[in-house]
Amino acid sequence: MAQPLVRSKGETWKQQPHEQVQGILDMPLCPAHDPELCHSPSLRAETDSCAVFVGEPELRKQLREKRLREMHQRMQSQLAEKQARDAAESSEKDEKVDLRNRVVKPKIDAWQQGKKTLTSEQNKGDPKEVGTSTQGNFVGRNSWFSNFLARVQDNIRALLSTLHTVLWEGSGWNPPNMTDLVETNKVKRQYMKANLIVHPDKVKQKGGSVEQIVIADMAFDALKTAWAKFETGELRK
Repeated sequence: MAQPLVRSKGETWKQQPHEQVQGILDMPLCPAHDPELCHSPSLRAETDSCAVFVGEPELRKQLREKRLREMHQRMQSQLAEKQARDAAESSEKDEKVDLRNRVVKPKIDAWQQGKKTLTSEQNKGDPKEVGTSTQGNFVGRNSWFSNFLARVQDNIRALLSTLHTVLWEGSGWNPPNMTDLVETNKVKRQYMKANLIVHPDKVKQKGGSVEQIVIADMAFDALKTAWAKFETGELRK
């Protein structure tokens, strides 16, 4: 930083040691506990522009002091906004942890471990959706197949079939028919659809609640684990 200048009558500006200048510059420019604000390039530039000159014209002094006051106000406002953001993020994080452990985790664990039976859920819907297919053997064994899937942990077909039981109302997910989960390419298609629904970033972008984001996050991870198991198993046969 250039040394402040002094101008005697009839003389040009001369440099004056900065530490000899008292007054308004003695005030702290920013909170010591927030070095990011104190060392920002914009702050350094403004501080340089507010250098004190001994014997400077009164108008210049008033303008300089005004710039300093405005700089202080901006910094205090920025600090308050930063503290508010930090507090909101901390509160949201605590709420997510509480919801995850107390509410969502037991529900997701039961779903992931296959404790949500497909038959009980499908019987609530239209029976025609459960059985109209040219896959005769598959249709005839639908009940057996449903129970089999429900008993298998981390089974991608079981998770996709019962995903609607853990999601919130209005999530946009439509449970697939059993015939949509026979062929591997159809399973992949349903998995990709599910990813679009439960991706936590997308749920957040749509204005989802904290609980919905937590559910989406855990469901997304469960589906990802089941899909990896499916890839290393059935897709490599």
